[in-house]
Amino acid sequence: RRVHGKRVCLIPQWVIQNFDLAGVLKTITDRMYIATEFYKDVFLPNLKIIPAKYRDLLILHGLDNGSRDLHPILQEFPCIPTSPDGISLKLPQELIHPSGSVSKLYAVEDGKFPFGSTKTYLAESRLQSLQKLGMSYDDISWDNLIERAQSIYELNKTEHNAASQRASGVLSFLNNILTKEESDISERELKQFQATFSNIVFLPVLTKPNNYPMTWKGDEFGIQSIASPTELNLIKSVHLTSSTKGILDETPDSGCNNISVVVKEFLKLNRPVDIDSVLAQLDNACVCSVNPSSYVYLQEVCYKCYTFLDAALKNEEKLKPKILSALKSRRFILSGDKFLAPHQVAFDFQHNCAPFLYALPSDIAHNFPDLLRECGVREIFHWQDYMQALQELEVQQQDEPLSKKDLSTALRLTRLFDELILNIQERDNNEPINLQSYGIVYLPDARGIMTPASILRYNDCPWMKDETLGQSFAHPDIPYDTCMRLGVNTRRGTAITKHSRGIAFGQKEKLTNRLKRILSGYPCDKEILKELLQNADDATATEVIFIKDSRYHNDECLFDDSWKPLQGPALCVYNNRPFTESDLRGIQNVGEGSKSEDPNKTGQYGIGFNSVYHLTETPSFLTQGAEVGDALCVFDPQCKYVPGATSEEPGRMYDDIGGLKDLFPDVFTPYLTSYFSITNSTMFRFPLRSDMQARESKISTLSMSLDKLDSLMETFKQEMFEVLLFVNNVQMISISEITKNNKLVCKYSVKSILSEEDKAKRKKFSDHVRNTIKSVKRGEI
Repeated sequence: RRVHGKRVCLIPQWVIQNFDLAGVLKTITDRMYIATEFYKDVFLPNLKIIPAKYRDLLILHGLDNGSRDLHPILQEFPCIPTSPDGISLKLPQELIHPSGSVSKLYAVEDGKFPFGSTKTYLAESRLQSLQKLGMSYDDISWDNLIERAQSIYELNKTEHNAASQRASGVLSFLNNILTKEESDISERELKQFQATFSNIVFLPVLTKPNNYPMTWKGDEFGIQSIASPTELNLIKSVHLTSSTKGILDETPDSGCNNISVVVKEFLKLNRPVDIDSVLAQLDNACVCSVNPSSYVYLQEVCYKCYTFLDAALKNEEKLKPKILSALKSRRFILSGDKFLAPHQVAFDFQHNCAPFLYALPSDIAHNFPDLLRECGVREIFHWQDYMQALQELEVQQQDEPLSKKDLSTALRLTRLFDELILNIQERDNNEPINLQSYGIVYLPDARGIMTPASILRYNDCPWMKDETLGQSFAHPDIPYDTCMRLGVNTRRGTAITKHSRGIAFGQKEKLTNRLKRILSGYPCDKEILKELLQNADDATATEVIFIKDSRYHNDECLFDDSWKPLQGPALCVYNNRPFTESDLRGIQNVGEGSKSEDPNKTGQYGIGFNSVYHLTETPSFLTQGAEVGDALCVFDPQCKYVPGATSEEPGRMYDDIGGLKDLFPDVFTPYLTSYFSITNSTMFRFPLRSDMQARESKISTLSMSLDKLDSLMETFKQEMFEVLLFVNNVQMISISEITKNNKLVCKYSVKSILSEEDKAKRKKFSDHVRNTIKSVKRGEI
């Protein structure tokens, strides 16, 4: 071989000895290489052109015999043939001992193992020599460890199991390095290595468990996938983050089941779970279908999330607004086969109102009471919750009839809704609740269709034909009282609404108190009848009839059941003059009346008229005339008997009553329209105060029996003739009675017959009285 233009050859020892005998050894020696020079200058620089068999002989010779002189030279040159085929040559310090622990990180194809046999490079003595020259056995550098971790990505594409084993080895060596008592690595360098490792894709990702119902973030990495530490969380947080983070495969087969705490901290696998990840996990769970195969997983996920959020609320005050804002609007409470929002559940609820309102599951209530209360779960439902549930049912049905099951739920919700309204009204002395301020109250109608309560009607008058009013009736299983509290009008009320208006009968002061004072100044005797006679006379009536009606009239077809007490015995008073608009205005003002403008009207609807409250709780009259038409007026100072009466308008006026007479005949029969024509006339009716009414009355505690009425009328009868002499217009006064056989019988009557001359004199006297009173008022007299 030529080296530097010269041929190099090996001279055997016997040739050297002969050169010495010939005396030319010095000349030859000057041109000879010693071993170190030969290896450094001739052999090692020309390894590529030297046949392998000669190369290996010299390298092996250097390993075996040159520990002091040749070993340092061997370290300088890539001279050791490496796996897999011995072609590639490596520096000794680049080699990996095939039996050392570091060998787990390498494959034969990586070209890191000495190539040969136990007779060549794999002889134990020679491996020891290579170790001395820097071949790795148990230790690995940071750079090499990083390289090994990076190599796993490509290895995993073809050999997942080998990649997992290599990852396990990397983690093991990482632990060894990190737990060394002494290290020559600075803190800054360690952080750099940490940052590098965090982004190396080398850790196995846990495969989605069978029947796992939720989104599995690991699926995005593919089958038998690996990921970087920043993309993974530990298995302990699988139920908190599996949908937002890959989960490190810590199963025994993965090779990552025994990662030390030190390594986990270094790779930041132990980083705390953040709120956003947990909320996202809970969101993902809430959209899953709950069935027997998924329930166990979902329950565990939810309970882990609840536990995490409960602790965060208690320990992280600054996170509280974020958590509550997220949860209050979410359906996150697992109950049976569905997820519910906080407003749908209550701690104390014993009824089946699914799918709208539920009892909070007992285990959740026991374990997470603070979390749930913070999120808006109430102890009990409020009436607004039942109202909202009915609204949701209406939206769900979209004007279609409810199924049998949904109808049962709707009726149950209605009942519970009403119970709370009733409790509130009893607590607040029957103060009305403005339900409409919370939206529309929906109730099932008779067809099972959810309908606004405001347009429903309670069918309290079944005698009416259905087509009469064309109304939508409340479902028959909803009681009357419930309908009234929830804003349903009665069928009767609808029928009379267009014919009825409130009238402010009485002064602004409390009417019952004023009446009690008036009664204390008026005796309960014949003067009551005289007052009524004077009122009729002031109205220019010429005939007045007092009728005792001892009958109890039918009480089915009435304006309201509250009207029934008015159907009993009564004193009726007929006169042949209708009410005028002025009279209607005057009778509303207890104690004033319309007579004040006319001094010749001695008694018309003044304070004296109120003496009738000795007899009755509810004075009323039926009249017909040109000014007011057909009208029925009823006084109800206690707002107890007349539907629609209020403290501001303690009376009702029903006008244009032709249609009402057909719909509510039992209201009008007691006004004796079958005996008297009301055309251009008026019929007063004073139902006698019963013993029961007297016990409860706020006006008078004295009842008026038929016997008392007989006595009063008998006393009046004795003075009827004299009374007739002092009236201006009345010419005939009668006392009559309706018998048990429904016959009208006149018991007594007085009548005056005046000549035209006498009539003129009476008119002149009346005019004189009127003018005199006016002069007194003007101060002229």
